[in-house]
Amino acid sequence: MGITDRELTHIRARYAAEVTMVDTWFGHLMKKLEVLGIADDTAVIFAADHGTCFDGPGDMGFIHKLPWVGADGLSVAGGRKPKLPLRYTPLSQNATRIPLMIHLPGMSRQKRVRPIVQPWDVTATILELFGASVPENVIGKSLLPLLAGKKVAWHRKAAVLGSSGNGSFAQIMNGTWSYTAWRGERGPALHHMVQDPNCRRNSVTREPRVAARLWKEAAAMMKGQGLDEDWLEGYQIR
Repeated sequence: MGITDRELTHIRARYAAEVTMVDTWFGHLMKKLEVLGIADDTAVIFAADHGTCFDGPGDMGFIHKLPWVGADGLSVAGGRKPKLPLRYTPLSQNATRIPLMIHLPGMSRQKRVRPIVQPWDVTATILELFGASVPENVIGKSLLPLLAGKKVAWHRKAAVLGSSGNGSFAQIMNGTWSYTAWRGERGPALHHMVQDPNCRRNSVTREPRVAARLWKEAAAMMKGQGLDEDWLEGYQIR
């Protein structure tokens, strides 16, 4: 992407500084809850927007969160239009797998919850936590049963995401596979997230059943958000 090793080191250092700043001020917040004597009565939910790429494992050689790069390896080069042809890629796990940490009143032990959850589940969780009903148009599900350790049949088998604004691509991941469909003439891509983290081998033709199953789940999710069949047909899934 035209970035030197020295510049990459500088970028990583600045990002590390931002993380340190967040850690510091979040620590101040938690300390204030203790000082006020309300820490044991407060629900704390820590999440993030998205991650980013630093040319690490699974980053496909990218810096920043990018769904495509121009022929010159650049995305937004000083505001100029990208150089064609564009090279499209799925978003990496480093950009899409974000932290979610929850502490509820009365919790005394740490544990990791394995089912796949997404940001919109936080809304339903907060509503149920305060005894409020969850409106029908909320697409998330409360995480309270999972946090309580109850054996529940979790509804989500994969995470679905897409581009903001124009909806030019849709991506679904289940921990093993990542399937991406673009709108327009570009065909879909299926990658094994463990064996092929840099998305070099498109497995759509070798694993058509996997691709079809993942797209069915993604389409069902998007229909649940009100997208109609005409819009979904714009994605090239074969």
